[in-house]
Amino acid sequence: TLPTIDILLGNTFEIHNLAAAQKITMESSDGDDIATFQDGGMTLMALQNTPTDRTHWRILKVVGGASPTFSVHRSSNQTISTTAATKIEWNAEDVDNNSNFDIATNHRFTPTVPGNYLFVIIVRWGSVTTAEAISMLLQKNGVGIYTSSGAADDAANPGNPGSHISIIVDMNGTTDYVEVQSDSTVDSSYDILGSSNRVSNFSGLRVP
Repeated sequence: TLPTIDILLGNTFEIHNLAAAQKITMESSDGDDIATFQDGGMTLMALQNTPTDRTHWRILKVVGGASPTFSVHRSSNQTISTTAATKIEWNAEDVDNNSNFDIATNHRFTPTVPGNYLFVIIVRWGSVTTAEAISMLLQKNGVGIYTSSGAADDAANPGNPGSHISIIVDMNGTTDYVEVQSDSTVDSSYDILGSSNRVSNFSGLRVP
């Protein structure tokens, strides 16, 4: 059941328990019994309970809501010179409709709308000279939550192994962030392959 709200025009109120909720400023034209209010990509329809003072409104429907979406990739190779886990520095942005991906400094996604997010990551490695399982790691708030490995089985010709991750993660819309690391237990010099064909990429969207 959607709530009844009691608020003066021009003030703000906060809707709780709605995935797309943000603070909304009430606005309407004189004489309207039904009004729509918009903020941050969310549309709220409300009906006046007391048409004369335009103070009491009953929420009829919440439509849509902000849906942060991003897609980034490596446009060129990133050389990693350590066996330690190292952050993949996504350096090209295709989509970032809510300006939530920091491509310049931290190379991480910090959504400002709470909810469940689907993340898809594809990584290809190059210059791998040792037979091993090389891994990528999705981290949330600096803690690994999912690992996927690509095997370079032939020491003489290990090739360009690859791997992918698809996972749904709950994000609080304020402090939670995700980033991707690469980890090699044997090879101390290798590349994250990058090109205009987006062979290594990271994308995500909020699940409605």
